[in-house]
Amino acid sequence: MQESPKQESLFTAIADIQRRKVLNLLKQGEMSVAEIKAHFEFSGATLSHH
Repeated sequence: MQESPKQESLFTAIADIQRRKVLNLLKQGEMSVAEIKAHFEFSGATLSHH
């Protein structure tokens, strides 16, 4: 079965553990970048990447 580009992009995005952690935080509700960043030890640039 061939994945569509959209499916491939989605699976690539959720394969990263940090992105899944951000998604889990956002399930609780809207958060600013600063609020999300408070839960992690990486830089704001890294957070923007994810």
